[in-house]
Amino acid sequence: MDQLNIAKASLIGHSMGGKLAMATACKYPDRVESVINIDSVPLFLSKSVPSYFNQVRTIVHRMKKFDVAQKYQNQLKDETSRMLECKNIGNMLVDNMKFDDNRKCTGWKSNMPTLLDFFPDILDHEDPGTYRGPFLSINGEDNKWDKNSYIRQFPEVTEDEVVCMQGAGHSVHADKPVETLKLISDFMSKLV
Repeated sequence: MDQLNIAKASLIGHSMGGKLAMATACKYPDRVESVINIDSVPLFLSKSVPSYFNQVRTIVHRMKKFDVAQKYQNQLKDETSRMLECKNIGNMLVDNMKFDDNRKCTGWKSNMPTLLDFFPDILDHEDPGTYRGPFLSINGEDNKWDKNSYIRQFPEVTEDEVVCMQGAGHSVHADKPVETLKLISDFMSKLV
């Protein structure tokens, strides 16, 4: 932002990007106009809900042993969904894989081994502080976070600012694009 001479900005992020947007807003609240989080875990959820952290740790452990090479896309969707016992997470992981013209997997789009190694640290980083500005969280129906899930970092959050999108999975914006854009547009229009 400094390099672009942007004094203040609205931040929007999905998944890990949502976590980054929330952490940035809490660490630098004077630089942030508003925050829109799309289906990201509240900043300190794993400390407050050990079962969630254990679930993530199980997923990471299983993924480290999972060989994706030379498998077809549909086969991988079935296998990851079964292995992780969650179709939405399985599909999200397959969306992060590269495929050749025959739809065979050629590897990960990101550095998945490193992400898996450091995932516990990514989930639980230092306390960045609080943010008291405009905040909206749009979550898929599998992640029914409520106002209390976010209140530690966003003390002024209201029930209306934490939305559970029925019929949407982790990729809320892809599953329900019209509804997601309407929520974002309505939120942003209130800022003007």
